[in-house]
Amino acid sequence: MGDFTLTGQTAKNYEIETNTPGKATVDKATVKVKLNDVSTTYGTAFDTGAYGYDADTIEGLTNGDGSDVVTSALDGTYGKGDITYTNTGDASAEEKQAGKVTKTVNGGPYYLEGTTDKTLKNYNIEIEKGNATINKAALYLSTGDYTEEYGDAKAVQHDLDTGTTVTGKANGDDLKDLISQIGIKNTSPALLNENQTNDVKYKTDGSLDSYGITTDFKNSLDNYDVSLDKKGTVTLRPKAIKITNEMIQTYGSPDKTFKELSDTPLVNGDRISTDGLTMKPKADGEYEKNRAGRTTADFGFYKNDLESDGGGIVHENGSDARKNYSVTIEGDIIVNPAPLTIKTGDVAIDYGTDYTTTLGKTGSSVEGLVNGDEKHADDLAYAYGNYGKDGRDGYLDVDGDKRTNNIGDYDFTTKVSNESEDFLKNYTISGGDATLTINPKDVYFHVDGNGKTLGDVVYTVTDPNNPSSPDPINGQLVYGETVTPSYTPDGRLPNGHYGVSTSLPGYGPIDSGKVYGNYRYHYDGDITVNLPSKPDIVPPVNPPVTPGTGTVTPLPENTSNTLENTTETTGHKTVWDGDRDRGGDRPEDKRVVTLPFFKVLEDKTTHRYGTYDVAKRTTEVKIAPSAQVLPEPNQPATQYRELDTELTTDKGTGEFTLKYNGSRFTILPDDDAAAQLIVVGDETKNRDLFEKALHVAFTKMGLEVADLDGVYIHFGKE
Repeated sequence: MGDFTLTGQTAKNYEIETNTPGKATVDKATVKVKLNDVSTTYGTAFDTGAYGYDADTIEGLTNGDGSDVVTSALDGTYGKGDITYTNTGDASAEEKQAGKVTKTVNGGPYYLEGTTDKTLKNYNIEIEKGNATINKAALYLSTGDYTEEYGDAKAVQHDLDTGTTVTGKANGDDLKDLISQIGIKNTSPALLNENQTNDVKYKTDGSLDSYGITTDFKNSLDNYDVSLDKKGTVTLRPKAIKITNEMIQTYGSPDKTFKELSDTPLVNGDRISTDGLTMKPKADGEYEKNRAGRTTADFGFYKNDLESDGGGIVHENGSDARKNYSVTIEGDIIVNPAPLTIKTGDVAIDYGTDYTTTLGKTGSSVEGLVNGDEKHADDLAYAYGNYGKDGRDGYLDVDGDKRTNNIGDYDFTTKVSNESEDFLKNYTISGGDATLTINPKDVYFHVDGNGKTLGDVVYTVTDPNNPSSPDPINGQLVYGETVTPSYTPDGRLPNGHYGVSTSLPGYGPIDSGKVYGNYRYHYDGDITVNLPSKPDIVPPVNPPVTPGTGTVTPLPENTSNTLENTTETTGHKTVWDGDRDRGGDRPEDKRVVTLPFFKVLEDKTTHRYGTYDVAKRTTEVKIAPSAQVLPEPNQPATQYRELDTELTTDKGTGEFTLKYNGSRFTILPDDDAAAQLIVVGDETKNRDLFEKALHVAFTKMGLEVADLDGVYIHFGKE
């Protein structure tokens, strides 16, 4: 019997008999041991503990064999066996030197392979490879929370550019390469553009709020899954700035001005608007302490006394930006002095007026007191010095006393000061300029003379206002000044009477009422010379007065001494043409008489000017105040004379009507110019106008001084 082979059976199951010599052969069966499938995460070594096989999956066992036939042969821990494993997913030796642990995710497929040197009697062992899977590793992105100063766009951009961290890199990979592959891009509304941040954000409770960060990235790489583990935020905090400014006020004024700021530490294109920047004095600062409830504090400089309570910082578009800043104000307050003007009226005095009297006549006030100082105007004291300036004073210091300078105008400036308060320091003071006018001092005297001839006249001088004065002229002069007048007869009069001409040393003959030196001399005189007697001569009437057809009826008794209560009644009105001689029967033996003078106002009321001595001279008439006081005349009208004439004084010229009724001489204005002359002359009691009118009466109306009982001037028509 020849050779044969059994397959599929173990030897113990069969007894082979043969009648012929030879050898029987049985082939081994093959069992398949399937290795486990294994997996790992990229960069993480495969867990060798998971290597092995599942006995339940062994294939190829026959002849009733169990898996223990195989497992018993593969010594070692059950499930692993005495197998040499090779994982193609593991990094190569060279890769491991570079820090690698596994192959890449997508570089497979990878297998768990195994070999064994173990053998079975009846089986060949075939180890089938298992799958080796490499899963993607996880990369985690985490974006931080950042706080930056408002306006620092570069810092915010840097935070966005670098603020996301990447964790989870494995297998020796380069993080920069991974980040580059991920392509992280962060954005946030905290950043408006590369140069500007958004506004500072606040919560409702006033605390700072934040802006979120949005992170864009590639979420899947070859070997990694990428996810955002933490979102980030950007918080903008207010920028701390210091603003230096000035608040300027004028003392007492509520208006405040601030200087424009050209160099300010603002960002984001913001600017300061001084219109909206609310700055005010510090509540506990020196300014407020000094102000003490007034409109302003005193004039002065208050260093670093400003603070701000909001507003004034705006974006380029004008919207409010103040919340983005923590503002510290450093600023000074300047209070400038207010203007104060002194008002002083001009002063007129006579030469020789006492300084104290002049002070009493000088009136001053101020305009411009503010800030409550006006309530203390009575604390002001005014000083005038010597009533002069530029070396020309109205008063001179002589022997410890003050004396008036010569007559004239003297400009002076007023000084003002506080008596007990101290508020004038807050003002710039101006004004106070005025003029002191020193008028000549009036000197009145009367000269009487008696002599047998013009060469032996003895003169007696009296002061009509002080008849008992031992020195009638020099007693009226001041500061011990004296004059030595001389006298001569002036103008011969009937019955041996003459007027008087007075001469002063250095001036010669002087006219009464005119100024010589610092005095205005008023004088008259009467000189009697005992000439031989001659018979009375009745001057002819040329032309003769033609009697009228009526008679002169005496006026009713004047009970009120007013002209308007007297009615002139004539049967025939004769208008005196200026060429006729006088009528009436008054004595003609006087050149000087004393008469009362009156003014009659437009309301017909009569007012006394005074009693004056009337001196008739050849070329003029002079009147001077008399020491006597005469009543208003009440003699009846005995005749009527009237003359229209033009009168001229140093105040102007006007047309007048002059009337005489046998007792009263009346001056009436005929035009507006005449009425105005009377009004302006009232200050000096119209003496110039009286003198001019009486001169016309004596030269053109045929009247003598003795013909008059009273003189009247009307401010309007009769």
